[in-house]
Amino acid sequence: NKSKERSDIELRKRLLELVTEREAAEQNNDIAQITLIDEETAQIERKLKRHTVARKRKQRDPMNEKARKGISATIYRAIAEIENQNAALAEHLKAHLTPVRFPYRYTADTSKTWETE
Repeated sequence: NKSKERSDIELRKRLLELVTEREAAEQNNDIAQITLIDEETAQIERKLKRHTVARKRKQRDPMNEKARKGISATIYRAIAEIENQNAALAEHLKAHLTPVRFPYRYTADTSKTWETE
């Protein structure tokens, strides 16, 4: 997979070259060359995206994924139970809990204050 990394580096270098080539083609008003450059750029971007997606998929550990799903399910069940007692709090949690890598991030709403009994 080092070869893919090297390939990605070469592709990124080529993208930089294409930027320069496109600027020159624009200055020369060379529509045919601009079209070719845009097609090559799109092709390289698609290839880089495929490599990135494949790398991310490979990095996912099945045990971590199982744990993430279990934690997510537990959080959703807890919010559903909270909703029976305090709908405003449940809505707040739904709005401010966001799934981020593993497993959630809470962003506080500083405009609200909560009182507990």
